[in-house]
Formats: sequence, structure tokens, C-alpha cells
Amino acid sequence: MAFYGCKNLISLKIACNSVLNYELGSTSNGYVSYYVSEIVTEHIYSAAYAWSDDGKTCTITITCANDKDHGTVINGTVTSAVKTPATCTEMGITTYSVSGTYDGFDYSDSKDVTDIPAPGHKYVDTVTAPTCTERGYTTHVCSECQDTYTDTYVDALGHDYHADFVWYDDCKSCTVNIVCSRDVSHGGSVAGTVNSKVTVPATCETAGTTTYYVTAEFDGKTFEDSKSVQDITALGHAYSAAYAWSDDGKTCTITITCANDKDHGTVINGTVTSAVKTPATCTEMGITTYSVSGTYDGFDYSDSKDVTDIPAPGHKYVDTVTAPTCTERGYTTHVCSECQDTYTDTYVDALGHEYSATYEWSADGKSCKVVIICAVDSAHSATLDAVVTSSVKVDATTSSMGVTSYSVSGTYDGFTYSDSKDVRDIPALEPASEEKESASGKTYGNTVTENVTTEVSSIFNTAKDNNASVEVSVPTSSTESPVIITFDDAAVKAIGGNDVTITANLVSNSTLISDAEVVLEVILDGAKFSDGKATVHIPYSDTVPAGKTVKVYFVNGSDRTDMNATLSDGYIVFETNHFSSYAVVLEDVPSDGNGNGSEFPIMYAAIGAIAVLALAGGAIVVKKRKA
Repeated sequence: MAFYGCKNLISLKIACNSVLNYELGSTSNGYVSYYVSEIVTEHIYSAAYAWSDDGKTCTITITCANDKDHGTVINGTVTSAVKTPATCTEMGITTYSVSGTYDGFDYSDSKDVTDIPAPGHKYVDTVTAPTCTERGYTTHVCSECQDTYTDTYVDALGHDYHADFVWYDDCKSCTVNIVCSRDVSHGGSVAGTVNSKVTVPATCETAGTTTYYVTAEFDGKTFEDSKSVQDITALGHAYSAAYAWSDDGKTCTITITCANDKDHGTVINGTVTSAVKTPATCTEMGITTYSVSGTYDGFDYSDSKDVTDIPAPGHKYVDTVTAPTCTERGYTTHVCSECQDTYTDTYVDALGHEYSATYEWSADGKSCKVVIICAVDSAHSATLDAVVTSSVKVDATTSSMGVTSYSVSGTYDGFTYSDSKDVRDIPALEPASEEKESASGKTYGNTVTENVTTEVSSIFNTAKDNNASVEVSVPTSSTESPVIITFDDAAVKAIGGNDVTITANLVSNSTLISDAEVVLEVILDGAKFSDGKATVHIPYSDTVPAGKTVKVYFVNGSDRTDMNATLSDGYIVFETNHFSSYAVVLEDVPSDGNGNGSEFPIMYAAIGAIAVLALAGGAIVVKKRKA
């Protein structure tokens, strides 16, 4: 097949399953020529389903869209399934499904048909019997769909109550339990109203009977019960006694009568005893109490009567002389030994006071307790609020302290009392300081006298201003060389700027500590230097025996701390940041042999000092241990 002179080839109808082949031809004259050599096409099937009314048969008509002559009609295969089951009152639905095959293609469809019959209800009957409060009836329930209705009603029976009475032990209360015989869940408990009356009165010796009645209301009905109990205690005899005394109280008859039964009782002669109730005084008669007792039917009876029958003996005076005192006159007191009746006479004039004064001075002389005592009567005394004044008696020098004269005076009872005390308490004048230069820097030094409180404020102020150390030398009477205390820069900065004095004294045979060889007393008053340090040099004059070693300890009560002292250039040297109790002792060399020399000269000393911002003074103990 050929197409010539075609500008546009729009369509070409070819039968189903036919072949059309083509190829490009000439393009002369502006037109295209095609040569068809082969074309292949396919069927386009569609199906139509013709169902029977009951859905049990179905024919399938198959048609090709490309060629109406292509197709067929087939009887489809029909199956069914319940889609919606029937209820008691509604029909159910069946789904019918058809299928078939043609020319390699499968075709299917379905149809719903309401064709399952409704079976109707299947009722099961249940009879509900009537109760006390509810009527009875018959319930009809469909076993398939649970449809329900009721009929055949029967009237409620009503309650059939009976009561159970629970009495308390004393019968004064009663709980009434109401129960319905038709339904034990119907009922309740109520507190009954209880009344009582005596049905058998008690006698002296026989108990009486009480009958208790209870009434309870429940659901419009009244319930009653009663109970008799022999609960009235026998009265017992209610005896009373009448006592007939003789005038002198020495005899008495007792008439006993029962209040519950006048025929019960008797008359007895009581047993009478006596005792002094109120002794006679010198001027007033005394009273005797007479007591009567008797017994009847197991009961004791007693009474008493007072009779004024003890004669008055008169006064018996004893005389006491009271001597006159400073402020009170003397006299004679007459006291009756029986009744203490008293009178005084024979008066003597008062003696008057004879005062003298004692003066209790404080050690520093700045306070004084003035006690005034009367020589006639030491109970007459007074402590005066005395005023102490002071004046310089002896001026201080650089080598000796000055003396202050303290005077006290006070007035008591019109008299003036006075006294005075001299105290060496003016610090020695600060000696001139010496400036020295060394490899370690500048040092200011001075020398203070032993056992003399000396001003050292200036040297510390100067050293502080010049970033120098301070060296204080203390010549002592017991050593050839002085004790030397050197304060480093940090200590100087802490002390400088304060009013400071220093006192040093080397004491042998101290009475403060009897077993000490030497006590060095040092007081640094006005400052402390806990952030700095002082280096202490103690000279020596003896030698350390073989087998001994030298130790310096910080002594605090019974505790000792090794200060790790060294021996250098004829001095025992150690460092501290406070003055306290330091002891230089001679000890056995330890077993490891680590001593500090067997021929080292030693003096036994200790240094104690206290920065008196907190305390007033200190003592350092040097104790020589026995080998």
C-alpha cells in the first residue's frame, strides 16, 4: 500500500489483529510519500451483565470497541454469600457474584438481593415474684435479638416485720433490731425508748426489782418489750446514833436507830476515854476531850465532848539580860517558861560605834576596797565606793621605772577615811636605739634593763617606717651575755604604731614553780605579732653532759611541743610567732643517737610572753629533768 502526495496522514483504519507496515517514500513536489509495510492492533473489550431478579443467574455480553463483530455472550458462574443476616423482623441480604473468561480476559460482577426470610421472635419467659415493696411480673426476652416486654403483674406482698430486742446490761438502754421475714435486707436497728418502774421495793436486807419497758417505732409500726431485773441494792441498815453524855464527860449512853426500819436498833453503854485537847496556860484553864465508842451489828459508833476542866498553874518567868550595843540600849527580858508571856525592864543606854578602816589595794594601785568595821559589833560594817587618785612620785629614767602614788579616800557615818600606796608602774624611758646594717638588711637595736618595764614604741615605729627589723638586748644578772630577741619585718609591722612596753626578768629558785631551775619572765604589753616571727637567742655557760641533748619545748599546761631549736655560736636559737611558755631542758639522747652534741654548754631557761591586747602578763618555766 502506498500513499502519494499526502501532506497529513491523520488516520488509517485497520482491522483487529491486522498488520500494517510502512516506510518513508519520496519527498518531491513538497509532499511526503509513505509505503505501509506492516500494522498490528488489539481488541478493546467491554462486558455487560444481565442478572436474573433472584440473582442466581447472569449472562455476560462481551463487545470489542474496535470491531462490533468481535465478542460473544457467555453464561457466568454465580456464587453467593450472606452480606447481612436476617433479624427476627427484617429480611437479610445475599450478595451474588458472577465470573467468566473470554479470549484470555476475566470478567466479574456482583448483585445484592434481599432474599433471606425474617424468622420472627423466639421469646423466653422469666417470672419475677413479688417482694415486700415491688410487684411481680413476667418478662419475655427474645433469645435471638433480645427484644423484651413485660406483663402478668402481681401486687407487692408488703413487709412482715418482727423485732429482736437487745437489752444493755443495766437495762437502761435497748437496741431494737427490726427484720422482715420476707426479705432480711428490709428492716433496721433503732434505739428504743426505755422507761422503768420499781415493781418490788428493796428492804434493809433484800434487793428490790425494777421492770424496764421499751417502745420502738419503725415504718409506722410500734414494737414493745419489757424486762424485770433485781437491780435495786438492799437498803442496808441506816443506823444513826444519839449520845447522852454526863456533865463531866466521863460516861455516855448510845441509842442506835435504823432510819429504814424503826424496829431495828438498841441502846448501849459506850466506852469513854479522854485526852488533853488544849493544855492549860498560866492564866487559862485547859480543855479535855472525852471520846465514847461502841459497836452494834458490825458498825462502830463514836462521839466526843470537850470539857474545860484542867486548872491554870500561873506564870513561871525566866530572866535574860540583853547587853547594850553600838546603836541599841540594853535591857532585861522576863519570859514565862510555860506560856512565853514576856515583859522587859532595867534599860541601859547604847554604847555607840568604834569604827576602823582596812584598805584592800589592787596590785596596780588603781582600785582600792575600803572596808569600815565597828570594833564593838563587827556586823556593823560597810564597803565604801572610794575614789582613787594618782600622782607621779618618782619620775622614770631609761634604767629605772617611775613610781606612782595612788591615794584613796571616802566618808562613812560622818568620818573620813584615807590611805595611799606607791607602785613602780611608770615604764622606763625608751633608751636610744642603734641603727645597724647587715647582709639581711637594716636593724634597729636597743638595750633594756632586766626586770624594768621599758617603753619600746619608738624603736618599733622607726623600724616600721624604714622596713627594718628590731633587736632587743636584755642583759641579765645570771648570764655573761644578754638574751637577744630579734623581730622580723612582719612582726615589726604588726607591733609598730602601738604603745608598747617590754619587761624581762631572769629568776632563779622561782617560788612560782618549785622544781624549775630558771624562770625567764617576759611581758610584751600593747601588741601581738601572730603573722610575724621573733628569733630568740639564749646564751649558755654550762656544757651538755655525755648522753644528753638539748630541747626547747612550747609548754602549755602538761602538753609540750618541740620547737626544733638549734645550737649556733654559743646560743640556743629558736623561732616563735608569739611569746608563751618555752622550756629549755636537758634530755637523754634518743636510742637512735641523734643528739645535738655531748659537749654543748647549756643554761636552763624558758621564755614566756603575752601580747597584752588579750592578757596582762606571762611566765615561762624552765624545768631541768633528772637524768
